[in-house]
Amino acid sequence: MVNGWHISVGIANWEWVVCEVCMSVLRVYGQSLDLDAALAACRLKVCATQCRGEKGVSDSDRGFSQNAIFVEFTDVGIDDFERQVENALSFLSQNQTAIADLVGARGVEEAYLDCCIPRLDVAAQSAVFSTRLVHAAGRLNLGLCLSLYEVS
Repeated sequence: MVNGWHISVGIANWEWVVCEVCMSVLRVYGQSLDLDAALAACRLKVCATQCRGEKGVSDSDRGFSQNAIFVEFTDVGIDDFERQVENALSFLSQNQTAIADLVGARGVEEAYLDCCIPRLDVAAQSAVFSTRLVHAAGRLNLGLCLSLYEVS
């Protein structure tokens, strides 16, 4: 939980799922991504979806600009970046075909692994993805993202 927020997301004919904001996930986006078809074909454990036009967490949100599928690749906490990277490597290795199929689904425009770390009160903050992870993600046409979260 980050600052007490959880995100509830879902689509018609699919069960609503509650995910913590700071999960490390595979994010797959596309404006014309057919969520029903992609979910029916997906062999990975989807933790959440978002529909284009659906409202986000805040009331001022204009709605999501793209459809998206999120797959949790680790349950390691926000404070253990090194294990997130290790688990990401295992996830990619064990699910190559399923990931390639999802990323290659019709309408997918962008896909990346999103690792999260706590935002520190410092002038500059960084974390480095291992070369092995960069190569493994690149082979599957995945980008890498590092999200910083305020933790209380």
